[in-house]
Amino acid sequence: GKGFGECIAYEGALKIKEITYIHAEGYSGGALKHGPFALIDEEVPVIMIILDDEHSRVMVTNAHEIEARGGKMIYITDNKNLLSGLS
Repeated sequence: GKGFGECIAYEGALKIKEITYIHAEGYSGGALKHGPFALIDEEVPVIMIILDDEHSRVMVTNAHEIEARGGKMIYITDNKNLLSGLS
């Protein structure tokens, strides 16, 4: 997530760890290019939060880049129209 979605991403990752004992990390949408993109492949599920706010364009662009790397995407959004063009 980015903006308000970033806090949701951090809390969501914490809940995934607490409930499943599986490693999870929340990242800012702006920080993805600083390392996490290198870890994405067809074996890595990505839960992406795309809110209808001033950051939605950046998050949609990040989603396209993750899909291009073969990441398994799960989207959380408050506006399904933001997901057009994404799988």
